[in-house]
Amino acid sequence: MQTDIQPAWFCPLCGHQNQLSFKHCTECGTMLPSGAATSMQLPATASVKSKNYRLFWWLLSVCALLFVGVMWAATLRGDPAVTTAKPVVIPILESGKPASTPEVTPEIVREALKIGYGTLLKTEESHLNFIKIQLVKGKRGYELYGVHSLFTQYAFDAGPLAGKVQDWINLHRNELSMANIVRVGVKGDESYASSTWFDLK
Repeated sequence: MQTDIQPAWFCPLCGHQNQLSFKHCTECGTMLPSGAATSMQLPATASVKSKNYRLFWWLLSVCALLFVGVMWAATLRGDPAVTTAKPVVIPILESGKPASTPEVTPEIVREALKIGYGTLLKTEESHLNFIKIQLVKGKRGYELYGVHSLFTQYAFDAGPLAGKVQDWINLHRNELSMANIVRVGVKGDESYASSTWFDLK
């Protein structure tokens, strides 16, 4: 089936397609313009669509500028969620070869674990403010505690925190051993009696 495409008039008022021989729009009765140049006019709806696209792109540009402005303000404020990580600096000797990296000592591992454990507790117990992390030297090795007035043995055992701490211990068992950390737990900041922990050795 073949259809012939014939040039047509589009009404400037309603956008209805009319044959070239018509002088008035068959839809609204508006007088159609004469001349070859107007025979290929787009319907009025096309100009509305073009305005809609311009509005869309304008709004998108404004949103992009707002986003960039918010991110820029956050970096000026020092927001850790948007600040970029500092590059790792590898010292170069005069010979042009990289210097050996410093030895990883138990002290460095202990500090890293202290920070990691603090992050775990502050994430899991985000409703508590001012959780402190304490690293104490005991008789058999080091003990790592989260300290807060609301940390009790009951709260630790009854809630999901004990399971999360156990998972963290299992994930970092090698590092804990290297750092000679023998106990990980929580305690209230009032008395030692409210302490609860996992013994690792």
